[in-house]
Amino acid sequence: MTGEHSLIAAISAHVERCIGKIAFVIHEIESDAVHIDVHYVPARKARSFDLLVTSGMSQRPMTTPPEASEWRHAELVALLPPGWPLHSAAHAWPVHMLRDLAHFPHRSKTWLGCGHTIADAEHPPRPYAPGTRLTSVFLHHSPMLPERFTSMQGPDGKKISFLTVVPLYEQELQVKLRYGTAALLARLAARGINDIIDPKRQSAVIEVGDGDGPPDGGARARRGGPWRLPDSIH
Repeated sequence: MTGEHSLIAAISAHVERCIGKIAFVIHEIESDAVHIDVHYVPARKARSFDLLVTSGMSQRPMTTPPEASEWRHAELVALLPPGWPLHSAAHAWPVHMLRDLAHFPHRSKTWLGCGHTIADAEHPPRPYAPGTRLTSVFLHHSPMLPERFTSMQGPDGKKISFLTVVPLYEQELQVKLRYGTAALLARLAARGINDIIDPKRQSAVIEVGDGDGPPDGGARARRGGPWRLPDSIH
């Protein structure tokens, strides 16, 4: 299967217009409902991180509820430290993570949107790679990227959103599920943790429990389980 050329061209132009020059594209060899390529944008003087951006996830609409129809088409983004060795098998897991996430809503007839968390279905959850304990992700519009990058109009007029994938520790995921997005973001900010992936970063949460309630004035979110990924995540 090959990607939709007009869609890939439009996404590439949007990335280069808003972020920077695409250095290379990591093509998916085998695909099913959609064909997911991953575009690599290296760091530059004005932006101290590399960028990965998918193309192909938005080729088909996700299965959204009526009130979330604007999220039917999306692509995913990951922020990496400059010079991340993507060509090393041991360090290519962010590419696999993005691809698995991009296929997930189409395989499972669901959707991904801003504020969603997605976790491995295994108990205990498996880390994304050796050498890290990150096991789940949070999706949002990263404040580290230009606001004009967060969405674009596709070739057929559809709105495409770009969601940044932020890997989390299990304790951080539980704070988000118990107390909501504001509580999670407050804890990450208090520890100086941004959206750039760091496999060995400190956790923003020591334990979920006493002292881990929502910040003053924060709204408590509805309790519920995380979005579950199939066993293909690793």
